[in-house]
Amino acid sequence: MKLNKLIFASFAIILLICTACSVQKTPPTGQQVPEIKPESTQPPPESPPVVPPPRVTAPDASQYSAQGLARIYPSQLHGSKVASGEIYDIYGMTAAMADLPLYARVEVLNPQTGRKAIVTVNDQLPDHNTLIQLSYLAANILGLQQGSSQVVVRGLPPAR
Repeated sequence: MKLNKLIFASFAIILLICTACSVQKTPPTGQQVPEIKPESTQPPPESPPVVPPPRVTAPDASQYSAQGLARIYPSQLHGSKVASGEIYDIYGMTAAMADLPLYARVEVLNPQTGRKAIVTVNDQLPDHNTLIQLSYLAANILGLQQGSSQVVVRGLPPAR
């Protein structure tokens, strides 16, 4: 019996709290509710038009072929600007070269593993002792280890 009274009392308290929270105040009869007007009747200004970046035409590097040392681009430079103006991303398929212009596409072959990767040149390489410097991802795909490895680089025509 005490349990029933306790349940009934709990239910009554909860009901009282819920109804107190849901009470809506209505203005007395004859009193008007003030109308909320927008501050300005003019539409908001339009956003400036989105202008896509200029389309870069990749040079034709299909006549290029070389063999030499490949190094891994320093991971400390992740997030810094490269010669093309892009931000270096260690997970991009990019490379730095001294012999080819920016945006050239090349296929890199690691003769030791037989693996190939296609990368885009987005930085200039000042070191002429190194043929190509590869992003971390590209080097990983090719199976290159720290230090340097011999690779074969073959130029590709522009992507369509």
